[in-house]
Amino acid sequence: MKGFLEITLNNELILIILSSGIGATITHFFYKKKLKNEQRMKFQNIIGDKIIKALLEVREIEIEASVIERYDIVNGVERSEEEVDMFGGNEAYPSIFNSKESVLSFLASIQEARSKHEKNLDCETSVYLWYMERYIGQLILFLRYFNEDDYPLLGMLLIKDIKIWRVKFHRVITKKINNYSVTLQFKSGLRWDIYKKIIMLRLWNNSILNKINNDSNDEEIVKIMDYIVSLKEKYHKPFTG
Repeated sequence: MKGFLEITLNNELILIILSSGIGATITHFFYKKKLKNEQRMKFQNIIGDKIIKALLEVREIEIEASVIERYDIVNGVERSEEEVDMFGGNEAYPSIFNSKESVLSFLASIQEARSKHEKNLDCETSVYLWYMERYIGQLILFLRYFNEDDYPLLGMLLIKDIKIWRVKFHRVITKKINNYSVTLQFKSGLRWDIYKKIIMLRLWNNSILNKINNDSNDEEIVKIMDYIVSLKEKYHKPFTG
């Protein structure tokens, strides 16, 4: 009987020790899991703050591109119905075409944004900055053939390019700000190459600047160029293109 009691007590003691050990192990496991989750959340919050900051700052570029000026040829000049229909009653151009300095300043803003924030931006947002940086590069090459006085007129010609880019970029940024992901994306590899090819097909291939560079006989290009040349010759010195 005594031996039986000793065995029973020993078994109970072993069970108590095992239970304590298992309980401690389980407690430690859940503590580590909780700590890991807290660290992950803290990390995601840090990344999320950086992503939101990047999106808000690159949004300033889209806002800058949205500022429109009216080309004041001659105060009170009477325009034909054809001229009014063409530009909605206003000879409008993006303010970035005010001067050579404003064009270069806009390019610098894009380059600075890419340098500072591209690592925290998704591919879809980044590719719009990539595209406009290259567009402005092509524009600068094109502007070499013109006097700085002609820039606003050229802005009238190219306003459609800037507007299409700006509207699409605005939609992307707004979508990302309202529903952003904390997943960071590399700006290299197949995914990035696909984004670049898509935006070139959608924007550059249909852009007015591209058509001009390729001597397009597109009816819209010819009509707008003829209109701007006529304005230049009527109110200023001959067009220098």
